Formats: sequence, C-alpha cells, structure tokens
Amino acid sequence: MLEMKQRERLSMTECKGDYIKWNELSNQNLVDSLMMLGEDDLYAVTKGIKWKGHRCYLHTYYDSLKAELENKKFTHRLLQCYDELTSHNERQENQVFYDKYFFVRDFPKRERKVQYNEEAIRRHKQNHIGWLVIISNKDEGCHRSVALISAKGCG
Repeated sequence: MLEMKQRERLSMTECKGDYIKWNELSNQNLVDSLMMLGEDDLYAVTKGIKWKGHRCYLHTYYDSLKAELENKKFTHRLLQCYDELTSHNERQENQVFYDKYFFVRDFPKRERKVQYNEEAIRRHKQNHIGWLVIISNKDEGCHRSVALISAKGCG
C-alpha cells in the first residue's frame, strides 16, 4: 500500500512537469522504481506522463533474456547481410537493412568495400533490443500490464 502511494505521488509530480532524471543510474528514485517481476530477468518502471492533455502511464520493461535472443538474431542477420554484400548476392528485401547498417563502396578496379555502420548498430542494440514500452490511460501497475501482454501473446 505504501509503495502504491509513493508511486502515485511520483506520478502526480511528473504530470506537473517535474521529471526525475531517469538516465542517471545513481539516482535512487530510479532504483526504487525498478521492479523485478517474477523470477525472470524482467525489470519494469511505470511513470505518469501528460500526453495531448491527458494523463497517461508509461510502462517500460527490459527483459534481459529476450534481449539476449534478439541480440543473437540481430548479429546473425548482420553477418548474413555482410556475406550477401561482399559476394554481390544482395536480396531486395534486405535493402533497407543494408542502407541502415552498412557502408558499401564499389571501386571500378578493385573489389567492393563493405563496412559496418557501428554507430547505427550501437544505437539499435541500446534502444531496441530487450525493450518493450506500453502507454495506457490506467495505472494497472507493471505486474498487471505484463500479465495482459503475456495473455495476448505479445511478449
């Protein structure tokens, strides 16, 4: 009950535009707001926000097991696309992926030079792998939201 009151007070403060600096790992409020759900490595933070004049709740989840799987798939796809590019066997459906994660230079007298776009790869791994964000108009809490996600087969 005390945790619910503290979370509600924090949400009301944030709705007024007084936000915690969530990117500071040393910030005790962030550490207090993180919840480990179940025995899985699933961490969650709920924060109140204003969106188009309405009060909403932003549930942010990080699943380290899912991140490991997604990272493996992403790395496999990077290697596969690298091989396709160096062997001149590009597939049309991968063109957007090539453009985003590789630098390709063709030389008339030399072979093709293919390099990874390290910055784009780093950003993708940091911002997309393992994360799930849900916005709702009800504060059902992280536990309830993740249960709904699992029931619908979205997680």
